[in-house]
Amino acid sequence: MYQNNESFKYIKEIRQELKFLTNSEVRLKILIELCDKKATIKELHKLTNLKYTSLTSSLSKLEENGYVYEENDYYYLKTDTRNKLINILYLNNNFEFIQNLSNYINKHIVENEQLDAVATLPIIKNYELIKADNINPYIVVEMIEDALMYNGDVRSLNIYLHPHYEKIITTILNQESSHEMIIPYVLLERFVQAARKNKTTTKNKNFYIKAIKDKTPKIICVVSEEKLIIALVKRNGKPDNNYCICIYDDDAIRWGYQIFEEYNIKTDIKIPLHELTPNIKQSDNIMQYIVN
Repeated sequence: MYQNNESFKYIKEIRQELKFLTNSEVRLKILIELCDKKATIKELHKLTNLKYTSLTSSLSKLEENGYVYEENDYYYLKTDTRNKLINILYLNNNFEFIQNLSNYINKHIVENEQLDAVATLPIIKNYELIKADNINPYIVVEMIEDALMYNGDVRSLNIYLHPHYEKIITTILNQESSHEMIIPYVLLERFVQAARKNKTTTKNKNFYIKAIKDKTPKIICVVSEEKLIIALVKRNGKPDNNYCICIYDDDAIRWGYQIFEEYNIKTDIKIPLHELTPNIKQSDNIMQYIVN
């Protein structure tokens, strides 16, 4: 069997570095304080509340292993150390994110969604898991509805027929926003008919429905410049209307747009709903909008 000894050596070195940098809380505190600024031992003492003996010993080990250097009584973080530290904090944050949501994630389908975006999960801090309860059993349905009707730049994966889909479509058509929505092909005619029922003058000039014919996505995603909402599909294949994750970080919002674009390239049909006025004949063939 072929083995790349250089690759194994590289992986081993990374593991050793991670172990050295993370198995000491003192070293991590020092590195975090030096990440954006230089500091003397006295300043590090004030910033970390660590004893001088611990500081001196840890700085000596960090300097010996090439992570920091000392100049004129000030300690500096080396550039490559800064990059490693950022990656460690990034991984730690997302481990916590996944761990906090593990009970929710484990009950839903995630492994079949082979998205490049999953490999570039950003640092996610400002989020909450929304759960329906006896006091508000429809909170998740209402949050998704409000997010879909947000008056701004919205991209969404809407994989089931929302109970208020006609209201949602009418609202979007009558506001000056921009909305692209990806749906399963089986829902396409329902959305088209809802758009044709719109009785008022359409204000929205950029509302597109896109359909996927073959494989239905297993994720509900609504993203705008305000927030990102994600809801997963249960193991039985049905959307879960009792839970959703609401994220407010700018990086996560950009990540949400990335998820949309990955599905966008898989769509087969694109229909401008803002052009479907009531005077269009019901027999008009929607297949004319098949994406080439």
